[in-house]
Amino acid sequence: MATPSFAPTPDTTLRQHAERAAYDHAMHLLVVEDEDAIAEPLVEGLVAEGFDVTRVATGQAALDAAPADLVLLDVRLPDVDGFAVCRALRARSDVPIIMVTAKGQSEDIVEALD
Repeated sequence: MATPSFAPTPDTTLRQHAERAAYDHAMHLLVVEDEDAIAEPLVEGLVAEGFDVTRVATGQAALDAAPADLVLLDVRLPDVDGFAVCRALRARSDVPIIMVTAKGQSEDIVEALD
């Protein structure tokens, strides 16, 4: 898989990143979700829209996965806390990460932003 030739900056929107990445290859998304009822239709819809999608169900699998252009990360995973996965990914990459959660506590939101 080709490495994206365009790295997002703080002034770059996700849409701009996606548009630029599309010139080189289909945008590769990593979906980290352990619940099939959520992951399967999500992946199906993303693939139908032209994205290259890898789906994993554990935090460790997310950390072992090939680099992606964007990560959709569930907070509640069976093996590793999603916040820990986010911190580990952030330590090695500036990949955009969207945290997906049913949790709505303000402490959880602040932790995700750290």
